[in-house]
Formats: sequence, structure tokens, C-alpha cells
Amino acid sequence: MATLSLGDSNYGLVRSLRDASIPTFTLGATPPLAGTDYEKQSEIATKFTNRARALATDGYIAYDIQPEDGRTADPRPFPFRAMEDPSIYGQKLSAVSGKSCIVYKCVVEHSHSDLNDWLDQATQHYGHGALNLVGAPTSRRDDYTGPTLPQAAAICVEKKIPFGCVTIAERHLKKGTEHLNLKRKTAFGAEWFISQAVYNAAATIKLINDYGEQCKRTSEAPKKILLTFAPCGRAKTMKFIKWLGIAVPEEVEQRIFGANEEEKALRTKDTNVAECVDLLCTTLNQILTDTQGSGVPLGLNVESVSIYREEIDAAHAMFRRMQVIMLDAAGRPWSVRWYLTVEPNEEEVKARALVKKFVTGTPEGREMVQQGATNFQTTVSVVLAFTVGFLIAQQRT
Repeated sequence: MATLSLGDSNYGLVRSLRDASIPTFTLGATPPLAGTDYEKQSEIATKFTNRARALATDGYIAYDIQPEDGRTADPRPFPFRAMEDPSIYGQKLSAVSGKSCIVYKCVVEHSHSDLNDWLDQATQHYGHGALNLVGAPTSRRDDYTGPTLPQAAAICVEKKIPFGCVTIAERHLKKGTEHLNLKRKTAFGAEWFISQAVYNAAATIKLINDYGEQCKRTSEAPKKILLTFAPCGRAKTMKFIKWLGIAVPEEVEQRIFGANEEEKALRTKDTNVAECVDLLCTTLNQILTDTQGSGVPLGLNVESVSIYREEIDAAHAMFRRMQVIMLDAAGRPWSVRWYLTVEPNEEEVKARALVKKFVTGTPEGREMVQQGATNFQTTVSVVLAFTVGFLIAQQRT
């Protein structure tokens, strides 16, 4: 039986994020520079989604890039440049791809009233229905003007906006309490979690297993965690990754770039990033193997945020490989199906309403969709706008 999702609305993406029986697959993107005109943003979004159209994703992620002043005393490897509002760029990604977008929002950088206005604009004007709330980048600053994460969550709950939060496995190695943070965030409304980029398998394995065990003790269903991976082939990129607080074991860095000057001299950016992809795929395999009894549902997020060709290409190649790894780990037969995409006409727009009835179990919708299934074949990716749930049909026997 194929799993279904409606990619032309937020219904499908949120449904996938809530569904513990299937993995969710996303591709992360950084908005263009602040001040980029509306038409240029559409052009950038079109280029990004065109490159990703062969990837069976449930949707995209638009990040909220902040300067993170005070998070560390180390100088920022790349100078901070303000980016466009992720809700605006996310709307562009959705418009040109037909797929929904999870929009990140750093809540502490705005006043309560500004956050309220932003939420209304993001959901009512730009049509988003999946947010990821982010709190303070550091506790070292005390001049944040916006609401706390629980306060922002309460606003989203009141407005009935589905949202998730981030999880950072490195904190679990240091404090051993990140699994309790997941429980705490779930209590104030978080419906899923997206991890910081993973380079340390041990930290992520411990977090997932401890979270699963805690949920078993309290007889609660754990929320889905999307594991984030970001390929790296340049020393400066790695420096930035570490500056962000991502734990990269020394042996991992040596494997990517070489353990000594002789090895480093023989490497190129392409061979570095290829080694990184191999290593991260092994990392995912290890995580899936060592957490299979945890009961925690997992998904995959690959960040395609680099400006460098080899790292962009690697993100797409890694997504394909990791998707296979994650689907194989589910232990059920699966396949990828491809369909022709065309512009919707009036009949196809009407068909979307029937599909929603079908998915939600309305007898009338189910009967009509089944009767008209043959006619849907050439336009199915627009009419149904199925994303991963449709492209990847997991047969249950």
C-alpha cells in the first residue's frame, strides 16, 4: 500500500512529519541575500528546485540565518551577511516546486508583537503550515528582545500552527539532558525535531537511545527526528561547521582531508568531499543500526547550503544514497516512481479536492479517485502533488 501526501498544500508535509511509520525526506536551503528583489528570488528558487527535482523529497527547509554574536570567542570564518526572510523565500520554493516548506524562525530576535505579525504573514499571506522554532543561539547574551521558546510555542499552539524544534546531540554528550529537552519541547507543542548537522555518530546514537528509553518509561510516543547531514570538501567549510558548534571528531576530519601533510597534498576538493559523503553514509548506517530498538522514528534532512559546486553536487548525490540507506533500514520493499509534470487545468484543480477526500477517507472521494485513476497518470504530480510518499511506494506485505 503506497503512503500518500499532498505536496501542493502543507497537509502532506506535516502529515509525513507526524507519521511515525514512514521516514520524512527534506532538502535544506539558505535564502538569498537580504534585498534580493522578488523576481530574482523566484529565479534563484527555480534554479534550486530544478536541480533537486530528481530527488524524492517531501519538501524543503528554508533556514533563518542569524549572526550568532557571542556564541563563541572565535572569529567567524565567513563574514555574516543578512539573508532574506525565510518565509518569503520558502514561499518561492513552494510556488516553483509544488512542495511545502518548513520555515525556520529564530524567535528571540523579535518582540512579541513582531513575532505575532510575522507568524500571521508567514501562514496567512505566504501559506506556510510547518515552522521550526529556534531559541537563543547562546545563553551568554541577555539582551534578546523576543519571547522565549516556550512563549513562542504557546503563540503557535494558540494559532494552531504546526511546529517543530531543533535538537543538538553535542549537548547530550556534555550535559546528558538533551533527551529531556526533547520531552520538554514536546510538552509545549513541538511535533518533530530536526537535528544539527551530524558528524559524530556516538553523540546522536546516545541521544536517540536515551530519548527512546525515556519515552518508554513514561508510555509516550517519541516524536520524529530528522537527522541532518551536510557534505564538506573544503577546509574553510569545515572550520565554519566547527564554529557553529558541531562536534567533528579528529579522526573524521583526518579522514576527509588527510592525516598528514603528504596525504593532504594528494587530495583535491572533489576527493575530499567524496570521502566526506562516504563517511557520512557510513555514519547514518551506524546510527540506524545502533538505534533500531529505540522506537524513535527518524527522517533525513540534507543541507544544500554551500556556494561551491563540488559541495552542491555532493549534497544531491548524498541525498540519494542516504535515502536508499534509510528506506532499506525500514525492512520493507520500496520503489521510486516518476511522473510527467504539467500545468494544472480547471479539471485538475477540482481533482485535488477529491484527492484530499480520498486521503482523509471520504467514501465519495475514494470511489471517484479510483474510477478516474487512469486519467490521472499524465498529470499526477500536479493533481496529487505527491512527493516522497508517492514517489517512494512502500509496499506492505
